[in-house]
Amino acid sequence: MKLKIIINKYKTYYMRILILLILFSYPFLGSDCNNNVIGGGNNGNIVGNWQLAYMTGYLQDVCYNEIVDFQSNGTVTLQCPGEQSISRTYSISNNVLTYSTGVQYDITTLTNTTLVLEGLNNLGRTLTYTKMSANYVAPPSSVSKGNRNSSDH
Repeated sequence: MKLKIIINKYKTYYMRILILLILFSYPFLGSDCNNNVIGGGNNGNIVGNWQLAYMTGYLQDVCYNEIVDFQSNGTVTLQCPGEQSISRTYSISNNVLTYSTGVQYDITTLTNTTLVLEGLNNLGRTLTYTKMSANYVAPPSSVSKGNRNSSDH
């Protein structure tokens, strides 16, 4: 009987230590939820020129070959081929890209060559962009030929 009491005492002691170790280890095991990819996050840098290469989903209303220029000051310029460019502000928090229009995308992939955005809040599309060369110069804008959409709508 005495032996059983001693074993139970040690079990409780070791369980308490184990729980404390687990609790104290959480800050060291957590991921970087505030990964700021504007200036170069863990996986890549969103700043620069990107060209829409592929679009999937049920809401496919972004113009093909759209060029998006993310600037480090939080401004983005979007341009459909042959159309006038539009500028907006953007922010990134917890790997969610938010345009000033309120449209949000989850940044699912960001490497030096590929950017994949999945629409949030019933925005049913996934956009895949490829990085353009650093010395790319956008062609001059022309007068709008119609109502084309960009990825910030």
